[in-house]
Amino acid sequence: VERAERALVAAARRLADDVAAGRQDPAQVDWAAVESRLQTAGLPDPDLIVRTSGEHRLSNFLLLQSAYAEIVFAPVHWPDFTKEQFQLALDEFAKRVIVVDTSNEIAGDGDIPHPGIGRARRMQVPSPDRQHAVMIEAV
Repeated sequence: VERAERALVAAARRLADDVAAGRQDPAQVDWAAVESRLQTAGLPDPDLIVRTSGEHRLSNFLLLQSAYAEIVFAPVHWPDFTKEQFQLALDEFAKRVIVVDTSNEIAGDGDIPHPGIGRARRMQVPSPDRQHAVMIEAV
């Protein structure tokens, strides 16, 4: 995956090419037009990013796509990352899971029942139709 700056510049160039070639109406340029030209087009944004090596930064990894992702920092380097550590990351994510109510009937934030994990924190998020994805940054 490209670094964030390169990915955005490449998408902007593809969009500019499409506008210049008449394939894209400039008046219709919006985030969807840009997003569809990113390297990750067609993939869901990650809900969880696992950062290995004990570093507490994303290192320019999927910056646009990770805006609403939960991040778990693992203290081991990628070659030593095991299934057990992956399960620990998933367990940590389950503690933080965000339940999205697509009915637009959210009365506010609060604890609500959630199958599988007991209780979850209810929050409104900008993209209620997101699908679950997990990304691991290997270092």
